[in-house]
Amino acid sequence: MKFACANCAEPMEDRHLRAIMEKTKGLTGLRDKIATRLAVKSEVFIQHPAELRVLRSMSDQDLRAFAAQHGWRIVRRVGGRQVEFYNDAAVRPNT
Repeated sequence: MKFACANCAEPMEDRHLRAIMEKTKGLTGLRDKIATRLAVKSEVFIQHPAELRVLRSMSDQDLRAFAAQHGWRIVRRVGGRQVEFYNDAAVRPNT
């Protein structure tokens, strides 16, 4: 069942899907950076404000699902000013 806002011509499902796609656009470069670094090192620290902004735009559940999808795990540190990514041996990537 599709619900629409009282003043919106677009169904709620479509707006939610578009919001997820916009977040994914910001994640493409970050995903590549993390994958490249984790291929060489055991951990990656994300500290740059622009990169953290992309990660903060996602809910914690979405961020953990994103990491698990690629075979990573995340740890938030330093009061949210740093996010660490690690290869997770218990999770196999879907790709």
